[in-house]
Amino acid sequence: MELTEQWSGVRALEMRVAGGWVPAGERATFGVDDPAIGQVVAEAPEATADDVDRAVRFARAIFDEGTWSSRTSEQARGKILMRAAGIVEREVTGRASIG
Repeated sequence: MELTEQWSGVRALEMRVAGGWVPAGERATFGVDDPAIGQVVAEAPEATADDVDRAVRFARAIFDEGTWSSRTSEQARGKILMRAAGIVEREVTGRASIG
């Protein structure tokens, strides 16, 4: 998700759908809590069924055309995925130790 604006300390987030950033617009949103301060720090858009369908179709098309695999070696893809896993693990561990 991407930050779009800030008001009263609560950030408005966008979601990535089919290669583009989509603001909440008329969509429903949900609060994103910061457990360290016990407050809502952002509002994120709720994906609709159409958003999910578009995202899945886009991902399938990219996968089928081979962009990821033809431009990136197996070794490079492995490094990217391991780096992503490390970031997720660090974030989960950091958030789990709060409080």
